[in-house]
Amino acid sequence: MTSLYLHIPFCSRKCCYCSFHSGAHPESLQIRYGQAINREIEQTAVANGQPRLDTLFIGGGTPSVLPAQVLGSILATCRKAFSWCDEAEVSIEVNPETVLGELLQNLRCHGVNRLSMGVQSLNDGELNLLGRTHTAAQGREALVRARQAGFTNINIDLMYGIPGQTVQSWRDTLLRALDMDLEHLSLYQLSVEEGTTFADLLKKGELELPDEEAILEMDEIANQESGMAGYHRYEISNYAKPGKFCRHNLVYWHNEPYVACGAAAVSYTAGNRCLRQPDPALYSDWLESGLSPLIECEHLPVEQAFRETMVMGLRLTAGVSRQRLQGRFGCGVQDIYGNRLDRLISSGLLCFDGERYFLSERGRLLANVVMADLV
Repeated sequence: MTSLYLHIPFCSRKCCYCSFHSGAHPESLQIRYGQAINREIEQTAVANGQPRLDTLFIGGGTPSVLPAQVLGSILATCRKAFSWCDEAEVSIEVNPETVLGELLQNLRCHGVNRLSMGVQSLNDGELNLLGRTHTAAQGREALVRARQAGFTNINIDLMYGIPGQTVQSWRDTLLRALDMDLEHLSLYQLSVEEGTTFADLLKKGELELPDEEAILEMDEIANQESGMAGYHRYEISNYAKPGKFCRHNLVYWHNEPYVACGAAAVSYTAGNRCLRQPDPALYSDWLESGLSPLIECEHLPVEQAFRETMVMGLRLTAGVSRQRLQGRFGCGVQDIYGNRLDRLISSGLLCFDGERYFLSERGRLLANVVMADLV
């Protein structure tokens, strides 16, 4: 069994905070891109022995901005090129303004059984500041339509730490989302990344972010309110109802192998991490010319793979199994870290129950500090 990620680098408009490889492009390129990624999907399936897919995740960008026939052909190519596990998880990212017409039924007909909707906020002022193209009402309406279309596994992305956001406005957004009784919540703190509009504004002193005390209170509200509503926080930013963890993302957090296709997509197979051409036009050119879309491949040494597995695994509330690390890499934590983990435990940032290492509550709040020490 394996997992497949497809990257669709198109959206209706670039958001102020977005650092992903995505942007607005003409439909003519989207059609070419669909044909190119179909070619890579077929080649990838053959090269990997047509493995059985346990999860498929189509992300971006906003995959649902693709013309219906293009998106349908991509899903159909995946169905034909790979074999499939029973009850495979098939996820796609959508934005509220794209959930129109027959899109939802078409997705269901092609086997999509999990939606991840980028709502980000249920406050119109915050949405406008983020550069989103939907309103709070459209966000709620899109979620209702998804449920009416028969989707029983829906995630909503929400963001806190938005410029101008207050603790109360975050609580209001979260409570409105919880009222919808969705299966999964991704609750992210805004991170201002280089190359974004927000980064430029911050450098000019024209962006005012909530202070650290407010951020901590927002995080606590997310944890408490979600817990009372029946969600389990299983990863730093992700909450789910019982049995509704995102199986595809668990592959990443366990640092397990997966295949990938599309511009800027990164695959990780047989210890090799490979990056594809990020420009969608060049990516399409290369596939049309019979060239490989890969621009960089590296083989991860055992120690690097061990460290990355540790760091990714600590994002999970369940933490990392010492025995599993030993069995997978043939070496133990002492071989890689010496006494460093003991120091983190002594400082109250890390816990160890005799088998699993996991972040303490304080360590979760300072996760970036812990990860930087272990990478």
